[in-house]
Amino acid sequence: MQKNKFVTIFYSLTAHEKIAFRKWVHSLFFNKNAQLTKLLQHFYTIDLNKERHLLDRNIIYTTVFDQQAFNMVKLRHLTSELTLLLEQFLVFQYRKARDVQFQLDLGKIYKQKRLDNFCRQSILKAQKIHQKGALQDREHLEITHTIEAAIYHNNIEKDRSTSNNLQTLNTSFDLSYIAGKLKHSCRILSHQGMYKQQYDTGLLDQILEYLEQHPVHLTLPTIGLYYYYYRASTSPGEETMFFQQFKDYLLKYQHFFKKEEIRDLYILATNYSIRRLNTNQRAYYLQETFELYQETLENGVLLENKKISPFAYTNIASVSIGLEKYDWAWDFLENYAIYLPHSIRKAYVDYNFSRWYFHQKQYQKAEELLVADDFEDLHLNLSAKMLLLKIYYELEESQLLDALLNRFRTYLSRQKELVYHKKNYTNIIRFTKRLVSINPFSQKAKQKLRNDIEKVDLLTEKTWLLEQLEQL
Repeated sequence: MQKNKFVTIFYSLTAHEKIAFRKWVHSLFFNKNAQLTKLLQHFYTIDLNKERHLLDRNIIYTTVFDQQAFNMVKLRHLTSELTLLLEQFLVFQYRKARDVQFQLDLGKIYKQKRLDNFCRQSILKAQKIHQKGALQDREHLEITHTIEAAIYHNNIEKDRSTSNNLQTLNTSFDLSYIAGKLKHSCRILSHQGMYKQQYDTGLLDQILEYLEQHPVHLTLPTIGLYYYYYRASTSPGEETMFFQQFKDYLLKYQHFFKKEEIRDLYILATNYSIRRLNTNQRAYYLQETFELYQETLENGVLLENKKISPFAYTNIASVSIGLEKYDWAWDFLENYAIYLPHSIRKAYVDYNFSRWYFHQKQYQKAEELLVADDFEDLHLNLSAKMLLLKIYYELEESQLLDALLNRFRTYLSRQKELVYHKKNYTNIIRFTKRLVSINPFSQKAKQKLRNDIEKVDLLTEKTWLLEQLEQL
């Protein structure tokens, strides 16, 4: 029963939650079935590290039903009942911890019982707790609207002619919707930047126009943050100005958001600035990206359950190496390797140290790390091929380079879901082939290649290609 739903959920609980759930099941109010209590006790006493064999269904059945003949249907039914009790317990614990929602639910109960005075007190208590809260995220705006709706419905039954909070109710609904719409639109933008997918953005254009006419709403952190990010991503010529406003808001207001959302915002910020590295503002965005990552390392938002994303690990190494902060990059790679998931740790550590060696012109060491590993992740595989391309070029291994370029092109043609990366790497392959076949004594040919490279927007290795061209 190791993959049973109850087993999976139960052993994800904290020690405190397990104790509380045990009391829940032992309470006659929630459970009068002694067999359920017996079944839980069996699970409760198991040490998974040493006694996983006790999850065998035959052992469990004998523990609960003694010497009765094994009946899988009977065991499954009992386990389902225990699972239902566990799910009810989890919902109760979750809602109890949300003081505002608890008071609003209590208000609804009082209203159903026509205890209007108690209903009003619960709503006011919910409002007071909410106003003392430190967060100012989208959920905060949503709860504000929920409280205003509760006030409205409580008042309207007393006097249908009154509308003392109709405007507040309307405004709170608008702000909650606007914040949610902007947040989701930024998610769409981020996804579209990597995958071939189009979306209907609904009323987004009207919302953007409304905010331009009512800029006061941009002072709300959750609206301002996502507005400036969206505008930075969709306003050619003004992107740097909007991105700086987004970054300023992020650094200034991050304490108003939950850690999970701050992590998402930093990921949006760094992904955006990384995409801008292939523009003529590479130096600016390289420094911006590095500063953003330094901030995430200092405030710990990149570590989720003591794990770092392999993409963040790789990007931080790339940016610090790009800024020639080699000592800083080496220390980072060593110190944060332990936070990578164990199953992929070696691949990402090998790849990133190979890049470090490459930029130190220790090409043989870099190649040894790359060819000794099997990079299963799609994006890591692409990056490893790109680095190997550079190594073969620097070592003047023309046959190996030509074979790699052909394999690389074939590999890309099979990756139907890629958009940004596929086009970028295709451009790199095309210009590398032209670079290795060009007549080094023809100034006209070299100028033509230089012009073609410079006018292509999507080319992350533009600087490297131009450097190699200059050295011919």
